[in-house]
Amino acid sequence: MKVRALVVADSRLFGQMVTSSLGVSNIETVVLCTHSCLPYTLSRYCCRNIRFPQTWVYDYQDKLIQRINTLCREHAIDVVVPADLQVMRALTPYKNLISEAHLFPLADLESMRVVDDKWLFAKLCKSLNVPHPQTKLIENFDDIKKINFSGQIIVKPCVGNSSRGVYALPSIAELEEHLNSDRQCNQLP
Repeated sequence: MKVRALVVADSRLFGQMVTSSLGVSNIETVVLCTHSCLPYTLSRYCCRNIRFPQTWVYDYQDKLIQRINTLCREHAIDVVVPADLQVMRALTPYKNLISEAHLFPLADLESMRVVDDKWLFAKLCKSLNVPHPQTKLIENFDDIKKINFSGQIIVKPCVGNSSRGVYALPSIAELEEHLNSDRQCNQLP
């Protein structure tokens, strides 16, 4: 018997990766996605594409849960697979309400918050002695003077994805100039 999965996605990139991974594993996938995910659903691994409003991820999770349960019944879905962090966050508080199929295991919201926040994740890695890149939190301009580092500097917002707000800078001087610019992503915590 072939396994059928319902991939729920708000992120095109992660939705496509999850759908492709399941397809390569010979799992038939139905994709429930926001309008932003439409292009990847034309993949050979997606047997059916159903759209839902993005507001359901952030404000109307009850409607999203109802739609998931209905689709699981209609398409004989075996497992629901959230494809990205936004959908995981939306489903976690309501995971016990998904009654028509198994739900791919989800972490608790606090664990997701730690993994999603680059600074908190670096602190967790350090506390567990897990190798990770040298990480510094810059909260004000005085913190820049405390950095004893030479070489390329990668600047990232604490929270974000898809390389938004990520910059490779050649020096501490470039870092100062970058933070003094008026780009929205340069705001210190």
